[in-house]
Amino acid sequence: MDAVTTTLFEEHLLSDQSATTPAGTDGGTSIPVNGANVFGDVPSVGDEIEYWVRIAVAAADAKLGSKTEAFQVGEIMAITDWFVITSGRNSRQVRAIVEAVEEQLIKAGGPKPIRIEGSDTLTWVLVDYGIFVVHVFTDEAREYYDLERLWKDVPRLDRASA
Repeated sequence: MDAVTTTLFEEHLLSDQSATTPAGTDGGTSIPVNGANVFGDVPSVGDEIEYWVRIAVAAADAKLGSKTEAFQVGEIMAITDWFVITSGRNSRQVRAIVEAVEEQLIKAGGPKPIRIEGSDTLTWVLVDYGIFVVHVFTDEAREYYDLERLWKDVPRLDRASA
């Protein structure tokens, strides 16, 4: 982890840790953040990437993303640590998932995307946060590209331990 990421996250930990995003204040899609919640306690500096990944996964789930998975690819890829993969039934749902992930990460004080690709067609949208990448497919595109097949041997996010 670089010094900038560590410093930014330490500043986040020192900010108001009792803050939450109340459910129902934005149409029922808010996710609690900071403190005891669906993600567990605020993470230590060493766990911040997984914390942001969990927020992205929860945001996708809140918009009914299908079969949302997170793969720890950092050991075999030099460009990122995690891939989050999810899908929506149609392009409108894909857009809603992408927007929810970005919104919830920002509300939690997380990173902003470095770049977003595929938002013109909405069949495969790649949201690059640098330390992790979120892939949002239509169901048909996800089945066709089958990225899970490529990452079947890497560790997955244990969603039960949140």
